[in-house]
Amino acid sequence: GGGGASTHSEAAAATPAAAAVAASAGAGGVKAEKRALRKEVAATLSKLSPDEVRRQSERVVAQVVTLPCVRDSSSGGIVSVFLPMVGGQEVNTWPLIAQLFAQGSRVVVPKVVGKKAEAMQMLLAPSERELKALPTDSWNIPTVPKDAGWEDQTTSGEVECIIVPCVALDGQRRRLGHGRGYYDSFIQRTTDARLARGLPPPTTIGVALEDQFLGERAVPTTAHDKVLDVVVHPGGVVASTETRLGRVVK
Repeated sequence: GGGGASTHSEAAAATPAAAAVAASAGAGGVKAEKRALRKEVAATLSKLSPDEVRRQSERVVAQVVTLPCVRDSSSGGIVSVFLPMVGGQEVNTWPLIAQLFAQGSRVVVPKVVGKKAEAMQMLLAPSERELKALPTDSWNIPTVPKDAGWEDQTTSGEVECIIVPCVALDGQRRRLGHGRGYYDSFIQRTTDARLARGLPPPTTIGVALEDQFLGERAVPTTAHDKVLDVVVHPGGVVASTETRLGRVVK
């Protein structure tokens, strides 16, 4: 019965080794749940028309540009923005990139250089025009060539604001990514670099299309998964109190 199961798990957790086994079994369960959710979201998104993606993306970007950390980056502050897959079913960030350059922000974009979680650089883009001219990789994502010579800002501690891609986000600002850990690692390294300089952590902003925002339904997570500061979807903004009040002030 149910009662027996709960006393059994409490007894199991009494020894550290057993607790570790139970935790890893739990993590395995979460992994499977994440896989299932990625499949489910992909199936739903595949029905979205390019027009619908554009419309929803515009509503997301219109809200992102009003956030304190994005607004305050206008005097040369650095914002990290992912480049969208060409024809992909995800938030189209190009209008945001145009707005950032127009307001005098500096923009860094990701370049994956290996399989490990820490193998993602954030390169300073010289201009919107040069970003638009980038070749695409096998995933149809614009990618900075090896020999571009763009400055790597990954651990400079200057990135104030990180626009984070997602597969799904929920109303508690939990994120489901693609499972590579690139962004978790980048957020951690940026936080460490900023703390070393006496600066507050970067503000993390997850952006989602309507079908990627789960609302009350929870994204499956483990203890390692970070909660974002802000989630923006076509229908609104979910933010932690200190972010709403503009925690990141110059």
